[in-house]
Amino acid sequence: MAYRIVIPLLFVVWLAGPLAAQDASDTLADIRGQNSINDENLGKIRNFVGENIAAIVANDPLASQEAFARLRGAYNGSAAFKAAYANACINAVTSAYRKANVVAAARLVTLVNSFDALDALPLLLQALQDDRVGVRAAAAIGLDRLRTALAAAGAGPFGQAIDALATAAKRERSTVTLQAIYAAMDYSGVQNVPDARRAAAALLGVLEERAKQYTGDGPSAAGADDAGLRVIGSYAGTLNDDERKRLTVAVAKMMKYAIERYTSGRKKLADVRDEQANPQLIEQRNGVERLIEIGQDALKTLLKPSGLAPNVVTPMRKLDLIGMKNEWKKWNDLLQAAVGQSFALTIPDESETPDAESNGP
Repeated sequence: MAYRIVIPLLFVVWLAGPLAAQDASDTLADIRGQNSINDENLGKIRNFVGENIAAIVANDPLASQEAFARLRGAYNGSAAFKAAYANACINAVTSAYRKANVVAAARLVTLVNSFDALDALPLLLQALQDDRVGVRAAAAIGLDRLRTALAAAGAGPFGQAIDALATAAKRERSTVTLQAIYAAMDYSGVQNVPDARRAAAALLGVLEERAKQYTGDGPSAAGADDAGLRVIGSYAGTLNDDERKRLTVAVAKMMKYAIERYTSGRKKLADVRDEQANPQLIEQRNGVERLIEIGQDALKTLLKPSGLAPNVVTPMRKLDLIGMKNEWKKWNDLLQAAVGQSFALTIPDESETPDAESNGP
């Protein structure tokens, strides 16, 4: 499955980090401290960048890693030098990453991310649409790093990033990349966000689209949507009544599916143990448990039940599956009253339930 490449790929990319402390090159030493960069000096920077990017995209893994470290290590000096250097790298990477193999392409985007430069926005928006999951993940991480700069840049750049992330999230099939996209949409800790309403509406649209997949064999990028529910919780105060109702429906759809997968079927996820040989099954179980926990917190916030709220999580932790189903019935009563829809559990024929392996991300 494609998403499995993301974690080892990004590990390989960042492995070069400690090497960045090495001497980048004497080539730029004489211009690094200058307060203005003339054409001759700019040419030196571009030559240095071009040579090392060529090494990154070549087929020698060690040389690629060392070139990455040199490029990151060279980003120090005066403000004028750093601006010229970052610009040279962004321009070169924009031309090079699409033709590079997936590891080199992700490494190039990660290089640009290390500058935290707003000028990288067009490149990151482009890379977010790449066919290769590792490149998309690197782009999402870059947009996450740029949140403060994007908020400070105003509604235009901020809106571009939010809209692109929402579009990407709706079609993303990689769990790790979707988690990174959700993180990049989280502006809860950022000052002076230009348009929190726009961010909330975009994320709500993503969660509604994702909720449509919670039927049958389940969603692509399974195990990521608890992250999205956490993020939209930070925007709760910006949602109007209709939006809160739409979010309630989306959460209920996800919760219904998650509880069914956990409690029912020939290979229900509640039966998966940590000693299980199949790590995919363990991650599926963990993802469903996270979704149930965060989903229930969301329902408490959205429905504000009077008295003691139903509690699916406590019996889940005790592996009391009947208790989980009974508590969900209570939630379903509240949901019917709030949104006029039933989310009663569908208990399948045990002999017809797909194996857990077939419901992977």
